[in-house]
Order: sequence, then structure tokens, then C-alpha cells
Amino acid sequence: MGEEKAAAMAYLRVDAMYFQHPPLHAESLAQLAKAWDKLEMPERAATARKKLNDMYPNSKWTKQSS
Repeated sequence: MGEEKAAAMAYLRVDAMYFQHPPLHAESLAQLAKAWDKLEMPERAATARKKLNDMYPNSKWTKQSS
């Protein structure tokens, strides 16, 4: 559980800091959604996936995260 929380926090930082770099941002959103799923936080996972779908509809990360 501790590793999942650390991963979620790391991906949140990437989401906040690297939103201007689309490939990293898309990957961080996809990984963040997975981390929220593992932490049993489906609402947060859904929010990350929605943001990913809205911002990067053609990204490979969007396709993998669906």
C-alpha cells in the first residue's frame, strides 16, 4: 500500500509540473489512474482518465488506459 501511495504522489507531481510536455503528461495521467485504482479510489482514477481522454484523445496512453 505504501508503494502505491508513493507512486500516486509522484505522478501527481508530474501532472502538476510537466503539463506542458504532452508525452510525459499523458503517461503520468495514465499511471496515476492505475495507482488510484490500486488504492481503491475509483473516483480519482476516473478523473485522471477523463483528463487524459480530454487532453490527449489520440495518445497511446489513452488507448492503454481505457
